[in-house]
Amino acid sequence: MNAVFHVSLGLASSLLFAGGIRRADDKNGLFEKQDTGILTAGFSANILLHGLLDVAPHTYPIVSVYDLMIASFLIFAAVFFTRMSFKGIVFVCALGAVFPDLVDLGPALLNQFTGTSLPEFKFFPWHWASFQKYKSFDPGWSLVCHTALFMVIAGVMLLRRGFVKGRRFFN
Repeated sequence: MNAVFHVSLGLASSLLFAGGIRRADDKNGLFEKQDTGILTAGFSANILLHGLLDVAPHTYPIVSVYDLMIASFLIFAAVFFTRMSFKGIVFVCALGAVFPDLVDLGPALLNQFTGTSLPEFKFFPWHWASFQKYKSFDPGWSLVCHTALFMVIAGVMLLRRGFVKGRRFFN
């Protein structure tokens, strides 16, 4: 599981989808009916981005328990520091980014940690064994891939500086 990487990409993509949110005031709730299309697009696109990340050769540099804790913290912090009118798109994109792992890998993790016997099924094709060709992957190339991912995320965040409430962090 690489939840931190998936969440990072999901949060970065939410910056792009936020341009489709039609209202810019912070007076209303998290969602409005007119935002349903962009929220659905953000969720769906992040499921596909998850697949692209999983198909790309990579390693697992973070232990699963810490990976989940850090990813959860990232989602919480991002939603907390985002202006009210964009909280919905941030949460939905982050959820879409981890949704395939929740569906396919969640039952196995719950079984492992709680002793339950939930049925395990891989619904998303990029989690099938036939798609996982990176088991003997070169760690040097993995570092290049991870660095490129973070550079893209940082670039998107710099382009959308007004997204964070208080804007003083980026002025």
